[in-house]
Amino acid sequence: MSQMNPSTCTIAGIEMGHHAACLPAMVEWETGVLKAEKAPDLVCSFRPNKIKSPSGRELFVQAEDKVFKAEENSATKNFHSFIAIRNTNTNKIRLFLAENLIAKKLNQQDQTVLGSESNISSRFRSMQDLKRAFGSKRSKRMAEQQERMRMNLNQLNDSINEAIMEKQVTVEEVNIHTAADLYKDILPPCNRNAEKVEDIYRLENLIDDSELDDYQELAESVQNASSEELTENCSRFFTDVLGLLPKPATDRQIKVLLYADTLVQLAELKPLTNKGMKQICPSARILQKIKDAYTHNSQKVLSRIMQDKIICHIFILLLLICNYKIFFSFLNNCSNIFRNKQSLLRIIGATPFLKNNDNVFMLRLPLPSLPTGAMKIRR
Repeated sequence: MSQMNPSTCTIAGIEMGHHAACLPAMVEWETGVLKAEKAPDLVCSFRPNKIKSPSGRELFVQAEDKVFKAEENSATKNFHSFIAIRNTNTNKIRLFLAENLIAKKLNQQDQTVLGSESNISSRFRSMQDLKRAFGSKRSKRMAEQQERMRMNLNQLNDSINEAIMEKQVTVEEVNIHTAADLYKDILPPCNRNAEKVEDIYRLENLIDDSELDDYQELAESVQNASSEELTENCSRFFTDVLGLLPKPATDRQIKVLLYADTLVQLAELKPLTNKGMKQICPSARILQKIKDAYTHNSQKVLSRIMQDKIICHIFILLLLICNYKIFFSFLNNCSNIFRNKQSLLRIIGATPFLKNNDNVFMLRLPLPSLPTGAMKIRR
C-alpha cells in the first residue's frame, strides 16, 4: 500500500450554502488583529437588512463594551472565498462557501441596536447555532453544556419566584434575638442585681472544686519551681499572669490560672483534634468538660461564637483571681487570641479603670447595662 502524501489533499465536496440558515464568515478587523484567546468572549448577532447587505443580513460583533458592525469587504467582492476543513485521517477536504466581511467599530449612538434583552437572547441563540453547525467537537459540546445550563438557570429562577410568592414571612418567624439572648450563649450565669462584686460571677459556674483538684499536682509543681523553670516549661500567658497575682499566690488561685491556661491553649489549637486536646488537659474529666462546653464533634476549628465564649470565660476567671482587675494590654502581648477583644470585656461587665483608657479594665458595681435592641446572632 502506497503512503499518503500529506502535501496533497483531495477535494471531497463543495458546500455552496444553498440550504444553510447562514454562511460562515471570515472577518477582518479594521482596527487591528483579533487575539485567539479573546475569540470565545465575542458575542455575534445577525440583523435582517436586505437593502444594504447582499446576504439579507448584517452581522454585529460585541467585544466587552465595544460593538463592531461587519460589512461586506469591497476588496474581495469580485471572487468567492471558501473555508477548507481537512480530515487528517483520509487527507480529504470539504470546501464551505464563506462571506468576506470587515468589522468596523460603531459609535455609542449606534450601539443601541444591541442593547435590548431580546437582542441579547437572539445573539446567544445565533452563536449557539453557529457552533453546532460549523464548530469543532469541543465547541459543539460547550454549546450543548451552555444550553443545558441556561435551561437549568431558568428553571431555578422560576422555582425561586414560586417559593417567594408562596411563602409569606411574618414578624414572628424572623430569627431576631435581643442582646440578652445573644450574650446568654457566651456568658456563664451572671447576677446583674448583685449587691457585692463577688456575687456577680461564681467560680463554681465555670469549674467546681472537684474539677480543680485535677490540677493539684501541677499546682504543687508550680509552687516548688524556680522562675527559670516556669519560663522554660509554662506558657507565656501563665507565667505573665502568675506575676500579677497577689504574693504569695494561693493554691486555689494557681489551679484556676492553670484551668484558664488550658482554655487559652484550646483557643489557639489548630486543627482541633483529640490528640491536641489531650495534650493540654491534665485529666480525662477536664478533656470531656471542654469538649462538652466549647466544641462540637465534627469541628476542625472553633466556631466564632465558641471562640468568643472561651475568651469571655478566661476574662472572668482572671477577674476572680486578680482582684477583679484585668491588664488588657498585658494580655494582648501574651496571646493573639485577645487582640481586638475589648468589646468582650464590656459584654461581661468590665469597664475601663480610667476614662478613655483601654489598658486596664475592672469589674465593679453598678454593672453597665447590656446594649438594647434587636440583634442577629452571628455564628
